[in-house]
Amino acid sequence: MTLADYLKTFNRKELAKELNVTSNFITQIINGYRKFPIKHIKKLQSLTNGQIPKHILRPDIFDPPTENNL
Repeated sequence: MTLADYLKTFNRKELAKELNVTSNFITQIINGYRKFPIKHIKKLQSLTNGQIPKHILRPDIFDPPTENNL
């Protein structure tokens, strides 16, 4: 699931408040103008119960899971 998919069921302003960012910042991430901040990945994974994998949020840093690193 992507952040955009998740926000179809969760309020963008509430998520922004939980992450201590603006809803405009969330929009910029979804539209590809900014990258998701690494410092918020754990918080987002907690909020979404792991529905948005970190490799989806930051593929430039995290590799997708393989059988060896599940």
